[in-house]
Amino acid sequence: MQAYDVLHPRGALAGTTVMIRLHIHPDNTDSLFALAERISGDFDPGFFTVYLKEVGSYGGRRDGGYAVYGEQDLRLDEVKHRLAALLPGFARPDQPGQVAVCYAGKANAFTIRADGSIGKCTLALNSDYNRVGQLNPDGTLTLDAPKFGAWLHGLSTMDPADLGCPAHRVAQQAKRTARPRLAMAG
Repeated sequence: MQAYDVLHPRGALAGTTVMIRLHIHPDNTDSLFALAERISGDFDPGFFTVYLKEVGSYGGRRDGGYAVYGEQDLRLDEVKHRLAALLPGFARPDQPGQVAVCYAGKANAFTIRADGSIGKCTLALNSDYNRVGQLNPDGTLTLDAPKFGAWLHGLSTMDPADLGCPAHRVAQQAKRTARPRLAMAG
């Protein structure tokens, strides 16, 4: 809550909302229910929204290393309904029929790590191309404009692939622009 305490009283976030993304998987439901109760009791639904997202297998090296819900798993629906009931005024229903836009491709969506570093994608947490800035102690943000802008490419092209998962394009771009390292013979 430290960043919230700095920003909210100063009015720096007036007229905005902060989305809290809760990742759901079969092994964390009890802790999510407890967290939802805390959010409901301690947070302002006029300032915070909650986005419920199931953890999935997205082709990374850790796929299969953790439990995930299947696409037609009724337990996932039960968990989402219970979380929504615990979070009245916070949970947003999905809007069917719209182009899927990944949060990482939105200009107003960030991940903020414990060290204050700012990223765009939770699937590329430790990748350099994902680190787009820093949350400063006074509550201001310092952004690396070229790195941040790379994540927003889909907003200019409206390409569903870039909107749905900008990480693929950003990672490829980072590989192309990376400087090769020269090995020095000793």
